[in-house]
Amino acid sequence: MIKVHFENPEIQEIISKAMIRSFTHGLVTSITSENASISVSDQMLAGFQKQIIFGPIPETLKDSMNILGVISNEVIEFKTHRLTENLHLRSRHLERYDFEKEWNNLGYGRIHKDERSIWGLANSVSLNYCGVFDSKDSSILWFNRPIGPVDGFDWRIIEDFVSCYRWDEITALPALAEIPANYQGAITFRIDCDEAIASGRPLFELYKEHRFPFSLAIKTEQDFGDDSLRLISDILDAQGSIVIHSHTHAPEWGEPSLRAGPKSRGDAFFEASTALQVLNEKIPNYKTTYAVSPFHQNPRVAIPKLVRAGIDGFVGGIICNDPEYLMARGGGVPFSEGIISHSEQCMFHGDCVHPNQDSLQIYFEAIENALKTETFFGYLDHPFSNYHYGWKSEDDRLQAHSRFLNYIDKKEGIWKASLKDTLDFLWDRANAAMNLSGDRITVTYRAKRRSNQGLKARWRGKSHIL
Repeated sequence: MIKVHFENPEIQEIISKAMIRSFTHGLVTSITSENASISVSDQMLAGFQKQIIFGPIPETLKDSMNILGVISNEVIEFKTHRLTENLHLRSRHLERYDFEKEWNNLGYGRIHKDERSIWGLANSVSLNYCGVFDSKDSSILWFNRPIGPVDGFDWRIIEDFVSCYRWDEITALPALAEIPANYQGAITFRIDCDEAIASGRPLFELYKEHRFPFSLAIKTEQDFGDDSLRLISDILDAQGSIVIHSHTHAPEWGEPSLRAGPKSRGDAFFEASTALQVLNEKIPNYKTTYAVSPFHQNPRVAIPKLVRAGIDGFVGGIICNDPEYLMARGGGVPFSEGIISHSEQCMFHGDCVHPNQDSLQIYFEAIENALKTETFFGYLDHPFSNYHYGWKSEDDRLQAHSRFLNYIDKKEGIWKASLKDTLDFLWDRANAAMNLSGDRITVTYRAKRRSNQGLKARWRGKSHIL
């Protein structure tokens, strides 16, 4: 059993949910101050064979820690080690952006140097980011950050430490893969239709040629029109999917106490429930309970209102805001129950392609890192409207997408999934509970399954179909 205990209740909630996303309810226990039977200091002496510490490095381990990651010039460099071998990216910037201060196409969050923040470095003077201490009968993994790598691809180090590290010597527990059984990778693509739905037709036709299910996230306060409705129908006929993108696309899901602009006429409940109602009227034989958050903004106060409105899954996660909802793994979110999320901040836009001499290298890196870390990869574009997102023309955009799709097509074992199929699978994954019976992993589900895709886990250096 994995026991999670932090004195800070905010960290406790965020990390408990993150550990559950990787190891399921069946293997994780959250030890709050109310039910704590051991203290953090006692844990060091309690005989646990594996321990993970977030924060300042313990003085007793400072001189004997095998450092895995070091900080130099605002970049974390990962050293070659058994625990870093499943990282394609060998570095993580403390803060990086591909377009203004808005998104990071490589998918990870911000680590700043404010020691007062749980999202900063615990010791901003130290050049060490993470390390491992091994003794004969135990191992301790440490990160120089109160929240650990919860928002980055280096979360894979946590999973590998628990599931496979020294498995033939000390305890190991299985980590639930984010990729379905029988696949080596999984990818989903969508366009966020703030306006001009029908202008997504050429991109849909291209993806249809590549047998890649197409998805739309629709702001429902706009003119659908006959051309838009025909595109929606064709997308659904081709096994694609439609989700809501709120009703008015108000900042912060329309929460009036935050950054909602004058356009908003209500809160998150209004934005979500109205969008669901409109979409149901426009597409009467199609039902969705999923959403893409406007601007990828997800204030904590909004999430319970989404649940109340009938949303049980949303796509968000972006480096510039709401760090608790930029998650290395999809699944249950902190500070709310009954709803899942998946972080997808890879924006496939001309704003990023053209300033880099039309290179797609950053997107190739994102794909390769997702494959190496077994991360479900999501990326997006927008339909053409008054703003073309840096593309010079429709043909310019189609050529770039075609190059990227050709790259994906050369990979073996990739599940190309619609956004609905993605979230259906992640819903099942979030509601799965793994248990160990001898050398056998068993799994049960806390809710009715939605996907026909199976699960797999990593344990003792091997992949196990569940």
